[in-house]
Amino acid sequence: MFPLVSRTPCPQCLHTLKHIFACTNCICKYCLFYSATGNLFPHGFVDADLASDASDQKSISSYTFLVASCTFSWSSKKQQSVTSSTMEAEYHAVHMGSLNVLWIRQLFKQINIPFTTPLPLYCNNQAVIATVKAKQAHQHSKHINIKFHLIHEHIE
Repeated sequence: MFPLVSRTPCPQCLHTLKHIFACTNCICKYCLFYSATGNLFPHGFVDADLASDASDQKSISSYTFLVASCTFSWSSKKQQSVTSSTMEAEYHAVHMGSLNVLWIRQLFKQINIPFTTPLPLYCNNQAVIATVKAKQAHQHSKHINIKFHLIHEHIE
C-alpha cells in the first residue's frame, strides 16, 4: 500500500507509482474478446504430458474452459506423484478438470445462470474415457488412487 502523501511524496513512492502505471498501460493492451456468435455454453478440454519434467519424471496436467470461443478458465500444473502410464496421467488431468467443472457450475449458479445439462469435458485418451464410463475399476486401473473416482459421481 502506498502511504497517503498529501503534497510531497517521497522519490521511492513516485518511482513505484510510475512503475505501476507503466505496467497497467501495458496490460490494458491485452484483453479477452467474447464473440456474440460463439458457443455460450461452457465446455472444457483436458490433457496431460507424461513424465514431462526430466528431473523428477512427473507429468503435467492441463485444462482449459471456453465460453463464446474464448478461454475463461485454465490451469497447467505439475502432478504431485509420478504416474506409470499415459492413462494414469490423463486420469489425473480429468480429475483436475472435473473439479473445475464443479467450480464453474457453482460460479454460474451464484450469478443466476444455472445449467440444466452437464458441462462437457473433452479428453482424447480412450482408456480414460472407458475407465470413467465404467462403474468399477478394471484390473489395469486399480493402481489409480481412490480419490480420483470422484469423477464417477459427477458424470452422466
